[in-house]
Amino acid sequence: MIVAFKILFWCFSTIIVYHHAVYPALLSIAANIVRRKKKLVASSHETCRPSITIIMAAYNEARYIEAKILNLAALTYHGHPIKIMIGCDGSSDNTAKIAAKTIMACQNSQNMFEIESFEINRGKVAVINDLISSATSDIIALTDVTAQIPQDAVERTVNYFSDASVGVVCPGYELSNEIHEGEGAYWRYQSKIRIDEATLHSPMGAHGAFYAFRRDLWTPLPPDTVNDDFVLPMSIVAKGYSAVYAPEIRILEREKTQITQEFLRRIRIGAGNFQQSRRLWRLINPKRPGLAFTFISGKALRSVMPLVLVAAFISNGVLAYVEGGLFSTSFILQCVGYLIAAASPFLLEAKIGGRLFQRAVAWLAYLLRGYVAGLIGILRPGLARKSFRNEGIAADSQDGYIHPLTHIGKRTVDFIFGVLGTIVLCVVFIPVALLIKWDSPGPVLYNQIRVGRRTSRQTDLFYLTKFRTMRTDAENKTGAVWSKGKSDPRITRIGHFLRKTRIDELPQAISVLRGDMSIVGPRPERPAFFPKLEEAIPFYTERTYSIKPGITGLAQVNHGYDENIDDVRMKVLYDHTYAMRIARPIGWLKTDFGIIFKTLKVMASGRGQ
Repeated sequence: MIVAFKILFWCFSTIIVYHHAVYPALLSIAANIVRRKKKLVASSHETCRPSITIIMAAYNEARYIEAKILNLAALTYHGHPIKIMIGCDGSSDNTAKIAAKTIMACQNSQNMFEIESFEINRGKVAVINDLISSATSDIIALTDVTAQIPQDAVERTVNYFSDASVGVVCPGYELSNEIHEGEGAYWRYQSKIRIDEATLHSPMGAHGAFYAFRRDLWTPLPPDTVNDDFVLPMSIVAKGYSAVYAPEIRILEREKTQITQEFLRRIRIGAGNFQQSRRLWRLINPKRPGLAFTFISGKALRSVMPLVLVAAFISNGVLAYVEGGLFSTSFILQCVGYLIAAASPFLLEAKIGGRLFQRAVAWLAYLLRGYVAGLIGILRPGLARKSFRNEGIAADSQDGYIHPLTHIGKRTVDFIFGVLGTIVLCVVFIPVALLIKWDSPGPVLYNQIRVGRRTSRQTDLFYLTKFRTMRTDAENKTGAVWSKGKSDPRITRIGHFLRKTRIDELPQAISVLRGDMSIVGPRPERPAFFPKLEEAIPFYTERTYSIKPGITGLAQVNHGYDENIDDVRMKVLYDHTYAMRIARPIGWLKTDFGIIFKTLKVMASGRGQ
């Protein structure tokens, strides 16, 4: 068994080092070797005049649609008109009205506008499939509402299609507003990678802000496609055509993205990476070694990297516990790295360390946050189909009292402690399971529906999993009732021990990794008790407003288990106090880590019930 863990650890570690260090180095060397003596340049030959249609999907874009239409109206194309199709995807704001009004004011533009208004919001993929299928131009370009396109970008982009082997053209991309230094470093790194990938064969995907392709090479995208700006262009590349990266054409992203929105966007990207790696396996073609090399080493490995990191951490933890030595050192280094990233809001806000240290922390935090988001995207792909921009706005409005860095920090800490809890669970599962089965008949685990985070739109429900501590017939006659604490006759002998040490809570680490729960937060209540509690306790439902329930919490470490409504009433005060304490990142760090420390003391002393 230990040999197997060693093999897994070294395999996963090799993959991590290869993807982050070896692959970029090899890619740069290979690109320099095969770099063309004469760059592929856009032809300006007068006969290159294919027709072009620009297509744009818009959903609740009232803030940006006017400026975007004015930008599109100013585009030029060798004196020829550009057809522009705008699909308003069931917007609930005034996007369609503002668009129509702005187009009327652009009558002097030679470009032709067409608005298609859909009553029901179906998603971007459905809209662009409909609009592309009705377009008849030689070239189709897709763009985002928040992207600003240079006036001559269409001319320069379309000229690349004078080469019949070119199926897709991907202009460069520039952020007008960086969230922080970590994001800027990431985009500079990605731009260098993209240039080298394009030198070998083709860039891996396009920027959704603006890219163009031949209409006759397009096939409708599956309706559940997440990263359409990767799947669509790379599907054309898979047919034997090449994609061109044109960094000299700079598309500017105007939207100032908040950290919460950025996290949601990266959840979508993570889910999309995992999806596209499975669907575009045809890119692994021995006849096109450059393309196969960049796809496998880049996008394919990136799509599974969150799982690889978790597996490396778990296998390293087991080996550190069993053998120590080198494995203990590497495990400690991993823990330190994750903890530094988790504490980055505090470190960056307090400006701890010099400039170089601050840059390293920002980069590490951004990288880890991306992998946490990717892991969530893999485990909960349904989140990826939400509009990250509008979901982010909603989150800002309903979570305004909690700093975005608190949300990101809590999720990062949840991921780290969720992995640690899963490791402990793997170690103790078999002996605990045997004790439970020996003590009383029934399953080892039990699942129960609990009430999760509440937002202005909905209240989440999820299945909570614990080690079983009660008899299986505990509520057959009485229905749902509160535990009577230490004297509860329904609790088994082993159940008392599991509750005192909090070992019964360990399976909830899986719920934390899934994103249903947090390590620290209000206790998740059973739906059966909600009507009575809402009626008896003012502001009861607000206790989980924008906050996920937790395995432990301020109320749990100070008050123990609930036995009656008075106990719950006291806990609600603790829950609201907790919500106020974590509003700012520094307050969250002090509060959450203080609660975690107290919880460990309770587990060690056996003071639980």
